[in-house]
Amino acid sequence: MDKTNIILGINTEIISRLDRDSVSEIGFEIVELSQDLSSFSAFITEATKKLAIEFELKYHLSDFQSTKENERQNSILTVEGECMYDYTDKNFSEIRIRRETVNWSEVDGTPGRRSNVYVDCLIGGINEEVKYKIREPL
Repeated sequence: MDKTNIILGINTEIISRLDRDSVSEIGFEIVELSQDLSSFSAFITEATKKLAIEFELKYHLSDFQSTKENERQNSILTVEGECMYDYTDKNFSEIRIRRETVNWSEVDGTPGRRSNVYVDCLIGGINEEVKYKIREPL
């Protein structure tokens, strides 16, 4: 399994779903995916030809709200989630973003943080069946 292809594939699936407004509200914009900082863990399930993947993609941000003298540093958006990966067809499904967190450092070194947590909920009494109960690390 090629790390780069998995990370780029997940990025392609989620990039349009990221909460750019929330990032913009605090004066940042998404610049690019950091493949080096991004990671994932794959798990075997009882589904043939599919792996469960937990991912953490990291994006560099640009501070458009500050001037050069007081520009915030080390700004990173971390997107955590999970999905299923069919390794024969090389496609992703059941993609869920769990959390988006922006971390940065103020000019004086004080850390800054803003986080959005997403939850799945049950509406109308419909039970969702858990498709895959087994998750063993690769």
